[in-house]
Amino acid sequence: EVETQGCELYTLINLPFDLSISGNYTYTKTEDKVKKEELLRRPKHQWSIVFNWTILKKADLNIVYNYVGRRNDISFDSFYNPTIYRMDSYSTVDLKLSFWVTPNIQVYGRVENMMDMDYQQVNGYAMPGLAFYAGIQGQIL
Repeated sequence: EVETQGCELYTLINLPFDLSISGNYTYTKTEDKVKKEELLRRPKHQWSIVFNWTILKKADLNIVYNYVGRRNDISFDSFYNPTIYRMDSYSTVDLKLSFWVTPNIQVYGRVENMMDMDYQQVNGYAMPGLAFYAGIQGQIL
């Protein structure tokens, strides 16, 4: 039996020159009612800020800052005696450039974890460092 509660906030500010800033914040309180502990892998605080620049109505340049707060996970120091481990918070910065080639086809490139931070979402499983992606996506109208 578990209980979760919290709140989410979001804001978008449009600026001159086709610039915008958006941000979101999530507060989550969790409890395992049987063990009287927080649920694993759920940070109390998580937020992000997105800077967007729309270029000539055809392209978007996004810079995203993500923050994930401290959270509990299991530490398997001993296979037969797992313990609760408090994981550190982490932040990442991502960059994405997308361009509409036609009204239905978009090409994009993005860089994730630009600062090449070492972090884990789940204890014992490292996330990729600096990573590059590119692709094409479309929509059917």
